[in-house]
Amino acid sequence: MGVKSEFARKFELLQFIPRFALEELAEKHGVKKSGSIEDLRKRLAEVVKYEVVEDVYEKFEDAGNVTIHLFKFDKGNVSRLRDESVLRGLLREYGMEDVFKSRKEFKVTETPRIVFIDYADKDKEKIKIKLEFRGPFVVRRDADTRKLIKFSPLLHGVVVIHVDSGLVEARIRSRKFATLICEKVSEYFNNGSYEFVDFSEEEVEEIIKWGKTLRNAILKPLGGGISSLRLTASKGSDLRHERAYREVDKLVGECMRTGIYIQFDYKYDEKVRTVGFQINTRYGKIFFKTYVSEEEIDYVLSKIKEIKGY
Repeated sequence: MGVKSEFARKFELLQFIPRFALEELAEKHGVKKSGSIEDLRKRLAEVVKYEVVEDVYEKFEDAGNVTIHLFKFDKGNVSRLRDESVLRGLLREYGMEDVFKSRKEFKVTETPRIVFIDYADKDKEKIKIKLEFRGPFVVRRDADTRKLIKFSPLLHGVVVIHVDSGLVEARIRSRKFATLICEKVSEYFNNGSYEFVDFSEEEVEEIIKWGKTLRNAILKPLGGGISSLRLTASKGSDLRHERAYREVDKLVGECMRTGIYIQFDYKYDEKVRTVGFQINTRYGKIFFKTYVSEEEIDYVLSKIKEIKGY
C-alpha cells in the first residue's frame, strides 16, 4: 500500500510539470521518452524518487505561462524579514503563525487571505506568499444538467517579496486583483504602503539595449506610423551588429514604447530553452509567453532590478 501511495503522490506532481521538463527528467534517469505524455508520467512515477520529482515540480509550481505585476516595498522594511524570528513575530502579531510552512483551511471571502508563506530560497532572499479569495460571480452551464448556474469561483494569487531590493511580484492575470493581493501583503510586511513599478523612457531604452544583445526582440511603440517592429538575428548573432537594428530609432521615431517583446535562448545544464516574454512598461507588467521555470523568471527579473537600480 505504501509503494502504491508514493506512486500516486509522484504521479499527481508530474501532472503539473511541462512535457519538456518531463523529457529532461526521463533522460537523466534512463526512462523512455516516446509515447503519450500519460505513459511518460507513469514510467517516471515508477522509477524516479519522490524527492527528485518534488524538486522539479517546485520549479514550475507557481511559474509557467505566468503574468507578473511589479510593485515596490520599502527595502528597509523587508530586509529585516531575512530573520526568521522577525517573520514569525509578524505572523504571531496578525494571528497567522500557523500558516508558516503549512496550509490551513479558511473560510473564503472577498478579502484575500494568506494561506501559505515561506522562504523561497535557502538564502532567505525571497519570500513566497499564497493568497486565496472569492472572485466575482460568474454564470456557467452545468456539465450534467446543462442548466445555467451562478457561483463565485475560488481565486488564488502568489506574491513574491525580493528581500534584497524590496521588489514585489504579484502573480495573477488581473491588474485589479494583483493590486488587491499586494495591498493585503503590504499591510503585514510594509506598513500598508507600496508603489507601482513603471519604466521611464531612459529605462525603456536600457531594456531595448539588453534586447539587442539577445537573439530576438520585438518593439511596440505607443504611437507613430509603425504599430510594431520585429527584428530577428540568426542564431549566434548579436542584433547590435545588424544595420536595421542600428537604425531602429530612425524607424520607430521618438514615440514612447509601451510594449516590448523579447525572446532569447536561455542556457542551463548544457541545454538551451527559448524564453519569450512581453513587458508592459507603463504598468510594470511582465507576461511570459513561453512556459518558464523559477530560474528563468529570476534571470529576467535580475535584469529588471539592475535597470531600475534596485
